[in-house]
This record gives sequence, C-alpha cells and structure tokens, in this order.
Amino acid sequence: MRAGIHGAVEKPATVGWKRVGSWSGRGDRQTESFTSDTGGFRVQWETKKRSAARGGPLEVVFRSGDSGRDIIDAVDTRGVGRGTAEVGDRPRWYFLTIESANVDWTVTVGGTDHGSHRQELGPVRE
Repeated sequence: MRAGIHGAVEKPATVGWKRVGSWSGRGDRQTESFTSDTGGFRVQWETKKRSAARGGPLEVVFRSGDSGRDIIDAVDTRGVGRGTAEVGDRPRWYFLTIESANVDWTVTVGGTDHGSHRQELGPVRE
C-alpha cells in the first residue's frame, strides 16, 4: 500500500480471474477458440493415473487462433499431480492443444479480470 493524495492509502490492484473454460479427458484434444482482453491467464491442471502404466506426459499449449502457431507453453509435466501456472501474452484469439498419454486430465483456464469483482476458479474437478 502507498499513500495517495492527502495521505489516503491506496490499495494495490487485485487481480481477479474470470473462467474461460474447463476441459477434461484422456489423450489429445484441441479446444474451441476463445479470446482474451488482457492476455493474462491462470491454468489449473490435474492428472490422475489412468491404468497400471506409469503416468505419462501432459502438455498444454496456447496457440494463435489466427495462425495456429505456438504462443505459450503453459504446462509441461509428467505423471500424476496438480498445479497452477500463470502465463501471459497479449490480447488475441487463442485455442489450446492438450497432449497426454496414460493419464486422465482436467485443465481449467481463467483470464485476468481487472474489474471490481474477484472470482475464484475453484478446485479442479472431473
């Protein structure tokens, strides 16, 4: 916090998150296109073992909605687990490619929301 005009204390800006989408499955998937007004994203992911085989990779890539080229490598992990990644680029149209093997996965994406309200994305669920 810092002092503003006449000694008033200004609160730092709070970044909220607005849900963009949530997907789950196994194997590879390409999502529908979505847009971002800010270019900032929070990616929550979870993998669970699909079989007796060792858990395999999970890769989540943001791609340009116009050209399809790689924009952001958001998640690159192996095995069973969960996590959150905050990534950013610029406002544009995007879609995700999700690649996996030997795991069931859930991916939830939120976009930054600098408005007056804050929305929690909540836990990753199947």
